[in-house]
This record gives sequence, structure tokens and C-alpha cells, in this order.
Amino acid sequence: MIIVAALLLAFTMGLRPVAEFHDLACPAGTVVRAVSVSDSAVTCQASVPSAPARSVPTSRYIGLFLTTVNVRVFDMDFMSGNFGGPARNVHLGR
Repeated sequence: MIIVAALLLAFTMGLRPVAEFHDLACPAGTVVRAVSVSDSAVTCQASVPSAPARSVPTSRYIGLFLTTVNVRVFDMDFMSGNFGGPARNVHLGR
């Protein structure tokens, strides 16, 4: 019964999980080059034709929000190592 009540409460408060996992896939013959100081700012540039295809992560983010009351339960950006705990009046996602 407690589980049903918790699920009902979560539904009415607008429980919204967010997960964002993106990669940049560079084709064979190209290499990954950083274009900024940010870890996620990369591009594929031409290289020797024998360079193998490669994939690099550009985004690793998860979060849990209560959208009806505008509350962040937590969010974590694994690329930068930033963790956000409970907070009010936050925008959903990044």
C-alpha cells in the first residue's frame, strides 16, 4: 500500500527522470580534435587514411525532477563531475 501511495504522489508531483548520453562518432580516416576547453566541444578532422573509426562521449547527464512543484531531486553531469542536490525553482534539465 505504501508503494502505491508513493507512486501516486510521484505521479501527481510530475516525477520526470532525464537521461542524456551522446557520443560523437568519427568515421575512419578522421581523428577527434578538441575545439574548446570544454570536454564536450570536439570535432572530427581529417587525418591519415589508415586512422580507425572512433567514438567519444560528448554528454553524460542524468537527473530527477518534480515538474509540478519545480523541484530538482538531483542531477549529475558525469563529464564535468558536477552534482546538484535538492533545490527549488530550477529549470528542467540542463
